[in-house]
Amino acid sequence: MSENTNEYRIVPNKINPKLGLVVPVNPTLNSKPVSFYKDPQSRRKDHIENHRVGFKCRIDKITDDAYFMKFTHLFHYLECLVPVVIMKDDNGDKSLDCDFPAIDGDVLNTFVNDDEFLYNSILIHFHMNIMHQLLLFCDENQISNLILHVDKYYYQELGSYEGIVTFPPDQNMNGKKVIMLVDTTKNQLQKWEESMKTSIDELKKELWAEQNNNMVIYEYLKINPFQDLFC
Repeated sequence: MSENTNEYRIVPNKINPKLGLVVPVNPTLNSKPVSFYKDPQSRRKDHIENHRVGFKCRIDKITDDAYFMKFTHLFHYLECLVPVVIMKDDNGDKSLDCDFPAIDGDVLNTFVNDDEFLYNSILIHFHMNIMHQLLLFCDENQISNLILHVDKYYYQELGSYEGIVTFPPDQNMNGKKVIMLVDTTKNQLQKWEESMKTSIDELKKELWAEQNNNMVIYEYLKINPFQDLFC
């Protein structure tokens, strides 16, 4: 993981220090929802009524081998559009090539009132849900490798992927992109699902323990409509 710079700093995850996010030192929050400026009661009511949609994945087929995968979590104001292409080598083995974009977390940061732990945790689990869908797609289409092309400044935010990348991403630079390779065989999907469950269970305990001393977490737990956090 790289060092802090004047523009970005690394925020560790309290649950797993290996999972870190690179966040702006001075984030620009120009797209705040109007409801954020209302009193807390109105804000909570508006959000529960109008933003009850959790993580979703939509796959649009463009050609026989090209797709757009759109990931959203309306409750957390997050979205990500990932173009993917299925490639075959001379032996018939398939790889899924993905152009992984930076995810704008400005509105999410406003939503959690700049609470680093909550922001960090929500964005990490959004990344984990995205990887889950990518691994599902590979499993369903018998794809043996997943290749992510990520902007250099952003790939460090994908610390949650560190354990399944088959070679160090800092050794695989391609212009402005970092190439991250994931071997999707060897029960990778099952292992990832187990990892997600463990991570969310640990985070639940952390949030319930912190809510008595952290009003932001307390308010978040009150308005979160989901039985399982970050679903």
